[in-house]
Amino acid sequence: MSLQSPARSWLLERLSDRHAELERALAEEMERPMPDDTALRRIKREKLSVRDRIAAIERGAVPPAWMHDVPTLAAGQSA
Repeated sequence: MSLQSPARSWLLERLSDRHAELERALAEEMERPMPDDTALRRIKREKLSVRDRIAAIERGAVPPAWMHDVPTLAAGQSA
């Protein structure tokens, strides 16, 4: 089963937003006089995870079961 277009677009937009937030957080941490190594690792790890999820969706990977309800929710909100 593939992710339908409205759900795919919605999810990609949310993941892209999160990736941008993490990029800003990473830049802010790096600008500190003494960046926290633990925080940097956590931010980088999450950023890579988000990037991997984006890539999987763009490849057409089968989404987790909870995502199958997203088109229904999106349609219900716009109706």
